[in-house]
Amino acid sequence: MVEELHNASSLVLAVSWVLIYVLMIRRGILDKSYGMPMIALCLNISWEFCFTFLTDIETVYRLTNGFFFLFDFGVLYTCFRYGREDFDWPVMRKWFQPILLGSLAISFAGVFLFTRAFDDTYGGLFAALNTPVYSALLISMLLRRNSVKGQSLYIGLAIFIGDAGAYIPTLYAHQVGWASTPLLWIHTFMICTLLLHAIYIVMYWYIARRDGINPWKRF
Repeated sequence: MVEELHNASSLVLAVSWVLIYVLMIRRGILDKSYGMPMIALCLNISWEFCFTFLTDIETVYRLTNGFFFLFDFGVLYTCFRYGREDFDWPVMRKWFQPILLGSLAISFAGVFLFTRAFDDTYGGLFAALNTPVYSALLISMLLRRNSVKGQSLYIGLAIFIGDAGAYIPTLYAHQVGWASTPLLWIHTFMICTLLLHAIYIVMYWYIARRDGINPWKRF
């Protein structure tokens, strides 16, 4: 029963994140913007690269990570193409693309060294730490822009559902010995992540309605 629940939750997680990436890339192109905060994108693509090409884990996990690694390039394109217009600071406007590439290099080094230092074979420890950071960065991006540019309610809902769906697979991985992440760490960071996602969705709804946008009609 536990394994069946794990498989169902893993499917929810995978479908949710495919939807997130497709909607995020689409919305980014339509709005000439990007939907994933720059630092979160750099950490995400670095994590997926490390756990696709640089770790000795089961083939199914390497292929899954590689699949989402390819989607990251669509989001990276929107960030690379439109990111400079997202900042008022002249230095960021002038040097945005070199700063983005530098951030990618630093993120890769950080993820790689973290996973080696803490023997994080499947990346669960780093992922548990990164998910609430990503949630907080989404809120920060929404506040900084003070608009729903590059984002949609459906992306926010899919992120919430996807991370909720990740809860059970993470616990299962811990149970069968695929992850050494402490249970207290898992519970704390997953609950914080879901609370932050809920705050983001409420804030998105408020800003969209304030600007006369129907959130349900914006895909």
